[in-house]
Amino acid sequence: MIIFFVTTALHRWYTRRQIRNGKVDRPKEETMLHIDIKRKPSPKAKPADEKKLGFGKYFTDHMFIMDYTADKGWHDARIVPFADFSMTPAALVYHYGMCIFEGLKAYRTPDGTVQLFRPDENARRMMRSAERMCMPPFPEAYFTQAVQELVAVDKDWV
Repeated sequence: MIIFFVTTALHRWYTRRQIRNGKVDRPKEETMLHIDIKRKPSPKAKPADEKKLGFGKYFTDHMFIMDYTADKGWHDARIVPFADFSMTPAALVYHYGMCIFEGLKAYRTPDGTVQLFRPDENARRMMRSAERMCMPPFPEAYFTQAVQELVAVDKDWV
């Protein structure tokens, strides 16, 4: 299972990927994911003081989840309201520490667009990490699209 959480922080870097008015600017790709989006009916209040955000303190309203099975590969991509989730006690992450964390920065430019800082590099690093850990690699195009869609849904948090 792949899960992306977006935490809040303000950063000023450049990237080619942009989000405008909730729409993702991205190149056309043959292998696009179908991502089901379920929006939270009433968004949480944003932190009052942006100078005291900190990492892992505040989480946005949504998260990306995608399942993996040996017979289907990666499937059932979805963006859902942020919530706890359950995992079987047999999950390998509990027994063998098989978990990959990949941080990514999004920021708002003076003209109001939201930009991501090098999502393609994060996608490649996640793919390499999965291969080293003998985990099913998560395709770079899926990673980039999923992050872009999640940030577009939660753009008010940037």
